[in-house]
Amino acid sequence: MLHFSRTALLIIVFSGAAAMAQRSIPSADALVDANHYKRARVLVDARLRENPKDAHALYLASKIQEALGNLHGAMALAEKSVEIDPGKVSYHAQLAECYAYTADRSTWVKGIAYVHLMKREIAAALALHPHDSDTLLVAMMFAFHAPALAGGDRKKAHDLADEIVRYDPHWGYLAEARLAQEDSTDDRKEVWLKKAVQADPGHYRAWQEMAAFYCCIAQRKNPAETERVGHAMVALDPTQASGYAALASAYARTARWADLDAVLLQAEKTVPDDLVPYYQAAQALIDTGQDLARAERYLAHYVGQDPEGREPDRGQAKWLLATLYEKNGRTPDAIRELEAAVRMSPDFEPARKDLKRLRRS
Repeated sequence: MLHFSRTALLIIVFSGAAAMAQRSIPSADALVDANHYKRARVLVDARLRENPKDAHALYLASKIQEALGNLHGAMALAEKSVEIDPGKVSYHAQLAECYAYTADRSTWVKGIAYVHLMKREIAAALALHPHDSDTLLVAMMFAFHAPALAGGDRKKAHDLADEIVRYDPHWGYLAEARLAQEDSTDDRKEVWLKKAVQADPGHYRAWQEMAAFYCCIAQRKNPAETERVGHAMVALDPTQASGYAALASAYARTARWADLDAVLLQAEKTVPDDLVPYYQAAQALIDTGQDLARAERYLAHYVGQDPEGREPDRGQAKWLLATLYEKNGRTPDAIRELEAAVRMSPDFEPARKDLKRLRRS
């Protein structure tokens, strides 16, 4: 295997594609930008039925399939988009991203082949646009996580982050925050996240990354800041679920049950096809050991529909449920859920490790 983190590799998703003249495609672009991948898929699939050689629709379909966990399909769609229209930098950047993910999931020999393909697409993209943020991010995270033998270079990664800051500050600061998460302190990451928000207060993704930091990533969780950022996100875009998820996490962590019930009701009414607020609330409850029966209900509700793209999949939800059962001393139930998690998400390493540990014990 090529040993660089798949989870951290490309968690920041850039989108700068120009809108097409076709009626359905601009709507799909907006939906992808707003993390509504399941809704966008309906529009893009309809467009591809009309014209299977629509390069932009193929590109969007690739982004959607990648977000929904179908990497092989995403790579094939991206390859078609580049073949049909090699003059679009975003198409090359998307294909480079698919190759980077595939390299990480491959054996060493196959992985090196995909690394070469990734580098080819990065070169093609930068020839079209030397400072394209999407492309530079792929190159940055690869350089940071890849072994030196495959081209990894942490200094180069930081240099690329600095370049993104110079040409695209609000994304560049998020890139710096991503590297700080890997090799620096929480305080340093918080500085970069605040810079990202200050650079563009209307940039939803910056608020989203800040909420994730305060609720879930920082060593010391900060429910007050999570709540503040969650309110800002809901005010900025009430049609996205992430703001409600931040509030749900803050309320669950501080046992504010009435507020938690209210925000979950509001979230499901407003964004019925993305139940991630339930997942985040369950995670906070399990983390703090509070009302595990409530957490179990939330997870059962979450797995009742297909998760949204780039949200925890059913396998991850099963793993979280297994964590709950282990806290309750229900080891056979935990093993059952971990076995289901591994079947559903074979590449999800935490589930595999926990299953091995519990079987051994």
